[in-house]
Amino acid sequence: HEAITVAEALTGYTRAAARVLGAANAGTLEPGAVADLVWVDRDPHTVDPDDLAGITVLSTWSAGRLVHKRQPS
Repeated sequence: HEAITVAEALTGYTRAAARVLGAANAGTLEPGAVADLVWVDRDPHTVDPDDLAGITVLSTWSAGRLVHKRQPS
């Protein structure tokens, strides 16, 4: 019976984590934010919860710059 929603999990790993680290301008995508983000192959809000671990990260961005791009297999 202990579970959180996908939205709660994403907030915990983004906005809430940035707040804990003292990065007030991180964790969201809005003007003035640092713009750290990941691009994934599926929307975590729409996949079956059992399939969340199978989502693939396509690229990672930090401060608006590409820092990782998945190589085609």
